[in-house]
Amino acid sequence: FKAEYVLFGANPLPYHATNIVLHSLNALLVYLLIRHWTNRKSVACLAALLFAVHPVNAEAVSWIAGRKDLLSATFFLAALLSYEKRQKTACTLLLYLLALLAKGNAVSLPAVLLLTEYSKGRILNRKVMLRLLPYFLLAIVFLLVGLFGKTDRLAEMPPVLMLVFAGKSILLQLQHSMLPTRLSPTYPEIFADPTVLVLWIPLLLVFLTGGVLWAKRRQAPDLFFGYFFFLLTLAPSFLVCSKGVPYFTTTSDRYAYLPLVGILYVFALGFAHLWEGRKQEMKVLLCGILLLFGFFSHVQAQNWNNDQSVLRMMIRSYPDFGMSYYHLGDFLAEDGEQEEAIVQYKEGILHEKKSPVIRGLLYFHLGKALREAGQTDQAQAALVKSQELLPEFEELRRLLEEME
Repeated sequence: FKAEYVLFGANPLPYHATNIVLHSLNALLVYLLIRHWTNRKSVACLAALLFAVHPVNAEAVSWIAGRKDLLSATFFLAALLSYEKRQKTACTLLLYLLALLAKGNAVSLPAVLLLTEYSKGRILNRKVMLRLLPYFLLAIVFLLVGLFGKTDRLAEMPPVLMLVFAGKSILLQLQHSMLPTRLSPTYPEIFADPTVLVLWIPLLLVFLTGGVLWAKRRQAPDLFFGYFFFLLTLAPSFLVCSKGVPYFTTTSDRYAYLPLVGILYVFALGFAHLWEGRKQEMKVLLCGILLLFGFFSHVQAQNWNNDQSVLRMMIRSYPDFGMSYYHLGDFLAEDGEQEEAIVQYKEGILHEKKSPVIRGLLYFHLGKALREAGQTDQAQAALVKSQELLPEFEELRRLLEEME
């Protein structure tokens, strides 16, 4: 970023171009890896093409700040390929270190290397474990640094609740990898009671699927590998949940950038199997999938043009989540569009049913916007409503005193 800023200033085009180059390089690395694993160019090519145009990847590529996900994935995939090609350990370790420096989510690489050794039928003897030891040691160091550096952040979500949301996030990312609809920059979760048993169903399904695939690992090694590659590379993202008021964001599309490789690996192998004897039909289906994914990726990229377009995308995907209207209203108010801001705050109040805190914030900002627009009586009524929902809100109390 710093080098680009020195060379190009605030012009966004070079930043986007760099992201596209990195994404293209990652697609090439996916091709090389899967060709190495399967020795089938057609399977590798299909997986790489789907990775290149998959709508879930639009966030990491279109969002300039998503560079760390792209860069970390580049070094992660390069390290994995280097290990598989039996390059010098120092070279592979350097690539892994660069992946970790780009983003801590790369801590999963040693577990993925172990999974690769096991699922590809290699003997896990002392020599293999010693070869893996430096990677695990490096991962442990970064994991400890990351955990101690985020102690306050991790404490914000109870571990039990984190497990509940992890199950939901895994199923959501699996669904989006196969059917990328209702994509959003965030997938917010309102506080939930972990004693409600139905909330544990997603996590139970994840474990049951894993158990079945473990039992069938000899008969379906590729399915076993793809599923656990997906889980292992997605798992670190559960430790970086971010807290809002009063909701948590437990997953984002960019977290699925690397895990998607495992799902596409399985899909490409399955598609190649079905290809035999149905070539004409499968060609039509493949063209349709690639065109649809390409179109949806283009649409998704347009949604990342600016803050307002991102928030409008969130509203389309999750119209009942009031914080999207709240933030959109704030951006509109900052741009001097008070009337449109008032409309958004009112829409948020209308749609938000779950959280009294979010409703209170919407009423508060509606009151401020109405006051700016000169509608004093309506502003006071909105602020009184807000006070009923947020009785401890000091700024609100001061504003009401000023208006008396």
